[in-house]
Amino acid sequence: MTTAISNDHTFTAVSPSTGQVVWEGSATSPETVRRAVALARAAGEAWRSTSPKEREAVALRFKDAAVIVN
Repeated sequence: MTTAISNDHTFTAVSPSTGQVVWEGSATSPETVRRAVALARAAGEAWRSTSPKEREAVALRFKDAAVIVN
């Protein structure tokens, strides 16, 4: 299942001395935060019930993906 968590507002901090962007972040509503926390808890429950062998397979897929990206 893929679920998108949307941001309600984006903020950019610009250095007054250089004019360069030094930070970008977002703020969101309390409801979006509650939804994100609920999704994270559900993912944690699913991971907790995953066998060590399955966890190893997931970790190896991430490793392979990281090698491809880099």
